[in-house]
Amino acid sequence: MHNDLGFICDSLASQLECYRTLIALTEEERSCLSRKDIAGLNRTMREKESVLCGIRDIELSRKEHIESLAAAVHMPAGTMTVSAMIGVAAEPHLSRLRRLKEEIVDVCGELTRVNRRNALLVGRL
Repeated sequence: MHNDLGFICDSLASQLECYRTLIALTEEERSCLSRKDIAGLNRTMREKESVLCGIRDIELSRKEHIESLAAAVHMPAGTMTVSAMIGVAAEPHLSRLRRLKEEIVDVCGELTRVNRRNALLVGRL
């Protein structure tokens, strides 16, 4: 269980960095939209697709560890959320999971806001 939680924490941290990269790329996308830079927009979109594929790969690699953790605590794998992991984790993973969960929620909220701003800009072009 300890190794699974360590791997899960590491993969969540990697995923968090991917989300931060998506924010930066989405802001660059906005800049390209403002300048009507089609080549830059295409490049940025390709980079975003690459980051999204990386997130998918991270999630797939984490699946085995989530299933193993769920089995260890007698839970169905489909119900093993980060909140559920917090409920069964001990230190040092407990505090790390709490921090990662909070950061992921914050970063996803920021990504949503940046995407909405871009959608408004596209609507005005």
